[in-house]
Amino acid sequence: MKLAQLFSGFEEELIRQGEEAESLSFVYRSLKNLTFTDFVFALQQEVNEEEKNL
Repeated sequence: MKLAQLFSGFEEELIRQGEEAESLSFVYRSLKNLTFTDFVFALQQEVNEEEKNL
């Protein structure tokens, strides 16, 4: 969940600055050339890997 935690921190900072937090995922997805589904799968994969390590 490193990626999810990183995004969470950035989103909170964007909100504090009066920006829309959703734009962060749009920029990330665009830079990585990911569809929304691919983005969700990447987050899910991180969660699954962390659960295996517990």
